[in-house]
Amino acid sequence: MGADFYIMSLREECKRKYAKEFNRIVKQRDLLIDKLGKDFDEKFKGTFDDTEYAKKKGEFIHSDLSVVDLQRGVEELYEKLHSRGYFRSSFNVSGLLGTLNFQVLNYVDNLGFISVKDAKAILELATPENQVLPSLEELRASHARIEDEGDHSLEGWHSFFLQSLEEFRKFLQDAVDLNEPIRCSY
Repeated sequence: MGADFYIMSLREECKRKYAKEFNRIVKQRDLLIDKLGKDFDEKFKGTFDDTEYAKKKGEFIHSDLSVVDLQRGVEELYEKLHSRGYFRSSFNVSGLLGTLNFQVLNYVDNLGFISVKDAKAILELATPENQVLPSLEELRASHARIEDEGDHSLEGWHSFFLQSLEEFRKFLQDAVDLNEPIRCSY
């Protein structure tokens, strides 16, 4: 669950550039996975119990370098497909919206849009000064993954939220610069 925000002209531009290639490479990857799965079935059907069989089949398929390369391509194209005109904030501990001391979704009108005027207002409010970063206790209470170091340390979480805020601000600025309302779904 979360809130998805779209600047439609930028989304359409990304779709035009990357959707066809993304769909092609996903299909190619999926066909290869199906073929490898059938090959595995022919060679090893009945040689393991169901749990072990599923595990070994998954290992077999995902150790194939062609699958690894295709999956890397899928991930790269997915990032490009969503590189402009899209922002998502989940409603769980990792969501940006929960760290802001104002309600972004209150700006969404009855048709599911944030006007350019309201995008400007949100941009003015969406600053580090108006962001309340969670404490270690709050992260633990919301079942966040906590580690002593790295991305899941308190510093790592705080860095993630600050980076998310910066990305959201860039997204809002794009909408303002294009004079285009933001489509929202949640």
